[in-house]
Amino acid sequence: MATIAIPALGALGAALTPWAPSVGWAIGTVVGGALFPQQREPSGKLEDLHVTGSGYGAMIPMVWGRARLGGNIIWATDLNDRIEGGKHNRYHAYYTNIAVAICRGPVVGVRRIWGEDLILYDSGRKPPTRHNIRIYRGTEDQPADPLIQSVEGAANTPAYRGLCYVVFERLPLKDWGNRIPSLSFEVDAGPATVGKVIGDVLDLVGIGAGERDLS
Repeated sequence: MATIAIPALGALGAALTPWAPSVGWAIGTVVGGALFPQQREPSGKLEDLHVTGSGYGAMIPMVWGRARLGGNIIWATDLNDRIEGGKHNRYHAYYTNIAVAICRGPVVGVRRIWGEDLILYDSGRKPPTRHNIRIYRGTEDQPADPLIQSVEGAANTPAYRGLCYVVFERLPLKDWGNRIPSLSFEVDAGPATVGKVIGDVLDLVGIGAGERDLS
């Protein structure tokens, strides 16, 4: 009920301001959502398998407080494979290099990362991961990723500033039947106060501090 009531309240408040009621409704929806959130395949030789999981035009989530989100692949190489195992038990092992966008930054940090039901990263453990994972919090001064630079060239590699994303370098895929798993991320984006949420949304739609009163 709270997530329904807050958008309506936003629209009502907007009717008493120069902003259109639809803007107020959108703000109320965001505030309500932030404050009241609701067998293995055998390993074998894979032929002609390429990474195609990215989606152009995907929405970039906005997070306040803490949330668990899925991601969107924004960069990838083809799968790498090599022969592993003993003399009588040799098999093709597959690895992936991918960059996955999570949400608008900056965030305080990424607490945990899952590959389906397996925890790949946990900031509460030492070490937090056994994989080669680099986390970019979405700051305005974050550097470009060195792996992406080595493949694409420095001139063709954005730093994705303002975007929280994660790079997985040579992530082994044997635990998911030699396919890229469904990934999810728990992020902590700082306090989820009403003033913070509304102020961030108003900034995004171009309503500056001099045009609003959040008291």
